[in-house]
Amino acid sequence: MLIVIAAVLLCATSAWAQQAVPEAAKKHLLAGIDAIEKAKTPSDVDRAVGEFEAAAKIAPDSPEAYYFLGKTLSMTRGRTKQAIDAYNRYLALAPNAPDAAKVKAEVAELEKLRAWARKSGSIGMAAVALPDGFYLRSVYPASPAAAAGLSQGDKIVAVDGKQTKGLSLLQFSELLDGAPGSTCTMDVVRKAQPVKVSFKRTEPFGNKALFQEIDGGDLGAEVAQSKTPVAVFFCTSYNTDCATLNRMSMRFLGPYRGKVKFVTISVDETPELAKKLNITTIPTTLLYKNGDHVGTVKGNNFNELLQKMNVMVAEDSAPQQGAAPAQAGRPAPVGQEAPSGGRGRR
Repeated sequence: MLIVIAAVLLCATSAWAQQAVPEAAKKHLLAGIDAIEKAKTPSDVDRAVGEFEAAAKIAPDSPEAYYFLGKTLSMTRGRTKQAIDAYNRYLALAPNAPDAAKVKAEVAELEKLRAWARKSGSIGMAAVALPDGFYLRSVYPASPAAAAGLSQGDKIVAVDGKQTKGLSLLQFSELLDGAPGSTCTMDVVRKAQPVKVSFKRTEPFGNKALFQEIDGGDLGAEVAQSKTPVAVFFCTSYNTDCATLNRMSMRFLGPYRGKVKFVTISVDETPELAKKLNITTIPTTLLYKNGDHVGTVKGNNFNELLQKMNVMVAEDSAPQQGAAPAQAGRPAPVGQEAPSGGRGRR
């Protein structure tokens, strides 16, 4: 199907096309399309994303690269924000595209997935939608998914007896949802052999009165636009230290409400961002002020966290002397992640 779409999108004489696609960009587009058409593993999807990103870099004003980038990123739930950004760029460049209404509908479904994901827990796996089903692109160590025996590359063919082939990411994620503590059973194919696995569903992380769940792709905007310092907690629903942090948060962090913005990001749903920011311990808290990274606290070290937040808040309320406080060094320019995302109660 993508080949047919490619023939339309790569045609420079289309009524909505503003300009022909440069040959160098077209080469990357065709390589990416070929990777998706032949995709058998999540790594094939990652390779296609790389090709489409390369095409967009060469031809930033050509809509075709953004269409395929959005289409491919939307196959992985942890990249919904990136997919939406790419699709919106496509629509901005080609507002009269014949498939504009369909793309807008896909963006609306991705937004629904993002909204649903913030209200759900996680078991520590990230899946990719391929033509024949959902494959695991990663399984986080020490997670319920790992404890249940799930492995990278597993193909999930059914959840609680319901087939997954042909489902959207939102529909697949909703199958995994359920009451905390209930059992979910999966039919899995591993190296051509059928396997049954089961796990207990978890509660979402975060006291909603204090924490705000965000997608990894929203981190840059959250940090840049906040009028107060930001504490970003990289956690999971199943980590015992994260559970302690959640339980003790109002006691230790409640007094900072209004002075510090508290957000959480699921590590297992955003492995690329966690790697980019060098998140090696769960939980890890990154502290930001005026868009800059000013501190890191690893583990459930409340004393260190409170000390650093006290300094950050005091500096924020003190009169400016004309000299910016020394930065603790940035893990990465958080606003520069390629257009990312999600999570799910499983």
